[in-house]
Amino acid sequence: MINVPVLGFVVHEQNVLLKNLIQGVHFKNSVIHFDPSVKLVDDTFLNCVFILPPQENPPKSFQEIGRTLLTSDLSKVTLNAS
Repeated sequence: MINVPVLGFVVHEQNVLLKNLIQGVHFKNSVIHFDPSVKLVDDTFLNCVFILPPQENPPKSFQEIGRTLLTSDLSKVTLNAS
């Protein structure tokens, strides 16, 4: 699993842990794990699998991510959560 603290590029077929600020990144065919510290700005996900850690009281960012995922076409999602 790679840790991705990045701005603006494409991640393809990777198993990634998103932490801190992630901005303008395009993820394709990847497995996406979210750290509670993650802040997403204009990131797109094409054919990705999303894994949020189970938490009794999830942080606001996880709630926003979950809400967006539940109302989206999961083949292509743009996330903005902080």
